[in-house]
Amino acid sequence: MNKKKMLGIWLLLLGMMVISVFSVSAASNPKSVNLRVGSNRKNVYKSYDITGDHQPDQINIAVGYGNKIDKKDSNGYYNNIFVSINDKTQILETGYFYSARAKLYTLSNGKPYLFLETLSDNDYHEISGLFSYNRSKKKIETAIDFTSLFNGYAGRSAGTIVKMSGNKITVRYGMMSYSLGGCSIDYNYTYKNDKLVRTSYYGKLISISKRQGKPNVLIAKRKLVAYTVPGTKKKAFTIKKGGSVKIMQVWKKTTSLYIKVKYESKYGWIKAAGINTSQQFSNVVYAG
Repeated sequence: MNKKKMLGIWLLLLGMMVISVFSVSAASNPKSVNLRVGSNRKNVYKSYDITGDHQPDQINIAVGYGNKIDKKDSNGYYNNIFVSINDKTQILETGYFYSARAKLYTLSNGKPYLFLETLSDNDYHEISGLFSYNRSKKKIETAIDFTSLFNGYAGRSAGTIVKMSGNKITVRYGMMSYSLGGCSIDYNYTYKNDKLVRTSYYGKLISISKRQGKPNVLIAKRKLVAYTVPGTKKKAFTIKKGGSVKIMQVWKKTTSLYIKVKYESKYGWIKAAGINTSQQFSNVVYAG
């Protein structure tokens, strides 16, 4: 066998060894996986990539009080989440809560996101959102805060990922709306320019908690003005007190929130109620 053939075989074997080593060491995340929360050794994960470099990381999510992991206050509440990645621990300070959930989501492009949620009294969520790892700073940062989208229009809100497809996700927001009471609304996000962004200002209304009657049909508690399109001052029609209104969808842009309604045979948009606005509908359910 000549030297060229021997060199070719040697290079081929070397390449196969490199591929074999890489395939063993490279992390391949599932689309989603629940992460147990706690400092116990069984809750330390070593086969998932959370930093986005396609290599396995050591991950542990725990809870505690003050600077002490697993500790509670005298009333049984925690107030911190401890996120440990590759032996570096980051403390997320929050309000009081009694339990927490964690989940690792990975888009089809390999981008991982950590979902964190804390649960407290009256279904309040001090933390609810997606976090991504900043490799240069070696810490997680907020990617989407599910508690803040409806600030000024809801007493509380949180989010859950209900669908993933490729590099897109659907977030279902649950909230206590000043207009609609307890309700849930879906918004879609897609990965673009290194971050997840909402694909539209229009959200899909999923449900409204109400006392009686047909689904999503509310009774006007006072006279309401409907506009032709969201964000405009052009009046479409007026809804009389006691009138039946079907809620269709919502429109959220920066600090504005409008609700699409059907009144009799007409369609229009009403401006959503804020914290200081009088109640718009009489048969919605408020709690908490």
